[in-house]
Amino acid sequence: MLSDVMVSGLAVFGVETHLAYVATISGGRSEQLPPSQWPTGQYEPLFAFGEFDMVVRGITIVGVVALAVLARWSDAEHTDRLVFVLGLVTMVIVTPSPNIHVLNVLIPV
Repeated sequence: MLSDVMVSGLAVFGVETHLAYVATISGGRSEQLPPSQWPTGQYEPLFAFGEFDMVVRGITIVGVVALAVLARWSDAEHTDRLVFVLGLVTMVIVTPSPNIHVLNVLIPV
C-alpha cells in the first residue's frame, strides 16, 4: 500500500520534488527569510531573536508550566480557564511550525 502511494506520488510530482520533500522532512530547512519575503501562510513570531529563538521558546514554555503549577494553589475563581487559555496561546506562538493556519486554534479562545 505504501509503495503504491510512493509510486503514484513520483508519477504525479516527479523525482526532484519527491527528493526535495524527503530532504525537508529529514533535515528541515535551514534558511530564514526576512519577514518581507515570507509566504502568505508563514508566521514566525520569534524571528527577531534570530538564532536564540529556541532559547526564548524554552523559557516561555518553562514559564507557562511554572504558572500552571503555581495556579493549582490559587483560590481565584477562573484560574483554571485562564491557565488553559494561556497554554493554548503559548503553544501556538512557540510551536516550531511556521504555518499561520495553526492560529485557527485560537478562534474559540
